[in-house]
Amino acid sequence: MASSSKSEQAYIRSSLLSKTPLRPDGRALDDYRPIALETQVVPLANGSARVNIGGAGLNGVGGGLQGTEVIAAVKLEVEDIVKGKGLEGGRMVCNVSCSPSAYPQLTGTAVDDLQYDLTAIVHDSLSHSSLRPKNLTILPSKKSWLLHLDLLILSDNGNIYDTLFLAAAAALRDTRVPRTRSIEYKARRGGGQSAVDRLVVEDVQMGDDGAQNSGLDTRALNKATDFDLTDYWDEGDPLICTGSWPICVTLNLIPPTFYLDASSIEESATELRIILLYSFEGSSSSLQGMRLIGPGETDASLLKPLLRQAEGYARKLQKALDVKLQSEYSNRYPKQKGGNLKATPVVRVDLSGTSYEVRKLGFCVCGSYRSDYWRASVLRIISQVGFQHGTLLRVQILSQLTVYRTIFRALSKLEWPQVLEYAKAFQPTIQRLAPDLYREIEGIAAGVGDEVTLFDILALNARSEIALGRFDDGCTSLGWTLDRNPNSRIQILAQNWDWTESVGENLALASITQPGKPKIWMVIEPGIVGKIGFNSASVGICLNAIRAGVFSTELLPIHLLLRIALECTSIDSAISELERLGGPASSQHFLIADATSGSRGLEISPRGNAYLSPDAQGIVVHTNHFLENKFIREVPWLSGSPVRLARIRKLCEEIRKETLANKEGSIAPELLRAKVFSDKHGAPQAICCHMEAADGRAISTLFNIIMHFGPGKEPYAEVLFGRPGPDNVGPIYKMPCFSPSPPGTPLSSLENRPLPHDSGDTPRARAHTLVIPQHNDNSRRRKNRDADDDDEGTVVGVDDHVDAKDAESMMPGCGRTLFANLNNYKPFLFNPSHR
Repeated sequence: MASSSKSEQAYIRSSLLSKTPLRPDGRALDDYRPIALETQVVPLANGSARVNIGGAGLNGVGGGLQGTEVIAAVKLEVEDIVKGKGLEGGRMVCNVSCSPSAYPQLTGTAVDDLQYDLTAIVHDSLSHSSLRPKNLTILPSKKSWLLHLDLLILSDNGNIYDTLFLAAAAALRDTRVPRTRSIEYKARRGGGQSAVDRLVVEDVQMGDDGAQNSGLDTRALNKATDFDLTDYWDEGDPLICTGSWPICVTLNLIPPTFYLDASSIEESATELRIILLYSFEGSSSSLQGMRLIGPGETDASLLKPLLRQAEGYARKLQKALDVKLQSEYSNRYPKQKGGNLKATPVVRVDLSGTSYEVRKLGFCVCGSYRSDYWRASVLRIISQVGFQHGTLLRVQILSQLTVYRTIFRALSKLEWPQVLEYAKAFQPTIQRLAPDLYREIEGIAAGVGDEVTLFDILALNARSEIALGRFDDGCTSLGWTLDRNPNSRIQILAQNWDWTESVGENLALASITQPGKPKIWMVIEPGIVGKIGFNSASVGICLNAIRAGVFSTELLPIHLLLRIALECTSIDSAISELERLGGPASSQHFLIADATSGSRGLEISPRGNAYLSPDAQGIVVHTNHFLENKFIREVPWLSGSPVRLARIRKLCEEIRKETLANKEGSIAPELLRAKVFSDKHGAPQAICCHMEAADGRAISTLFNIIMHFGPGKEPYAEVLFGRPGPDNVGPIYKMPCFSPSPPGTPLSSLENRPLPHDSGDTPRARAHTLVIPQHNDNSRRRKNRDADDDDEGTVVGVDDHVDAKDAESMMPGCGRTLFANLNNYKPFLFNPSHR
């Protein structure tokens, strides 16, 4: 605590009430100081955490002397209910202690009084029966766990209540309750009056994965008289609670305004503080407690808006805590990241969430800083979507980086350090023009872990620009409006995507849910924020590479613009947004379509854009050269591009005549795959491509996607990995449900189909199952013939720590795949190591 004179206090109050509020450290009124957190800091504790707000970091005990620092530790002790020493269902006891160095200005008696007051607040708030964990029972009516939560204040530079409850929540969520098994003693049969000498161990129920269930299962074994531990002291299940542990937000009132995270000198100038405790369960929240501290007064009519604002700050703290604890868990158990299952080329993931809006709020990625970038400052704001992306696709991202290091060296004569220098040039542009996507890229880097830096991920997202058009990823795209009647319009958007086969081994199907934006489904290159796909507003986009040696680091890389377009609700709004941002950093072609406006080709470049409208038959086709854009000189590179363009026009005309002759109103995706996208005319640079590059790389069609839109209809797409054609017998993946099916299976039969190996009983399981499809190419099948070859895919893991409501409607409409309430958390499995 710091003392200040009356004049200093008056100056602080007048500064906070000025037209432009000023704080001693330059923060805004709703800014938190940097928050650092780490778990498992106390040896032999069942759970522990250390939190520092506003200090220099976590460099040892008391490392942040200028901040507020608290250590929390949880220890479990067995209580005998029969002897009257415990409660049925277990209980919790909290205690707060103060280090003498934290309050040097207080006498011993004053420190004791302070400890008593803080203990009363923490204990009354956390030990309430509504928050009591459900798995503290060992033997019903006989034995239970006593949970001791001890908090030690190492230093206090203001905002001690927020720090205490944040440390308590982190430690409780880090706690593991050892699993137990019940045992019963029985007398020897016919043994007369002899002592009990026979031990019978009751069978413990086994989970679906073959592991023993937790000690709470012993509650059903009424005959049991004792128990045995099946885990070490630091293993077991997390605490299971009905809601989340309370998060504290302190509002420091200087009417008519308030501010957050007061330093000790600011607290001395504040006459009234409101301590608010919030608990969250999915999208709902509850006020767990409120306390007013100080001699000041406030109007009761102001409380309601203050409570509403405080709830928003508490929710952001809760989400930031979720991210940090998930990072701590994944860093602590690397085997969970890699796994031991077979790696396969494609992963399906659900990404959801938002970026954190509280400025200067966040947590260290790990206990010690890593890489030059992360040393610069505590990670302040990251994207939940990005962190999930980096965590779930960690193995694929690392593989992508290896692939592109080789490609850059071969095609652009650039070593990776040179590539990173180019990537750094895009950093300020992305921060300025697309701050949300920049935070998402930060989150991807944080999710992957120590093996990458921010600039590695930036390099992946700017790979087309850094290569100066030397990448030969040729593609063929088609937009087709089948019916011009607005009420019965059918819009098709389709593409073959051709690129290096080694990249195809890492492709992923992803869905992205963000508040206030359409839901997105894409086929992505792991580590890259945008690619080919569509959204819930029936806006879809395809990409054709154009080789031109002009690019600008003052504009956004093309893959970020793909993502931005998919966050729009129509073709017109997407074009307006692209023009507002100034266009692309490199020359490319977008083929974009929606349910009401048809399709349009966007030949875009740093020097100007040209737009292509459908022909008389409602068709727009494109390959890998500009047709109308004269703003930039294009370097001829793929001789097969004009041939493919003429060929797809001819094939579409043949299909159109056949459809009209049969009086059919639509064109099935399997017809397009069979007649158009499997065509090998002009090979090796055919629509269905397979050729050898000059540097020896194999370039092929890696996937085919066919999207369908219509007014009043749910958009959907079919994705086939590998080269379309009769030789590819692999499954076709339906988006948005991601269900695999044999070629030709109608969508209606799959809309409500559960994922493979999934009971489908609740939305929870579907929301959190990772499906890894097998590769469709026959050569790949032969290569992996000794491995498990399940065409429907391999389920890597199911984590059911999010309830069905959370999975569908967080923030709102966001599944919370990784950032669940850890009160119901179970360990999750990541995609296995790559080959």
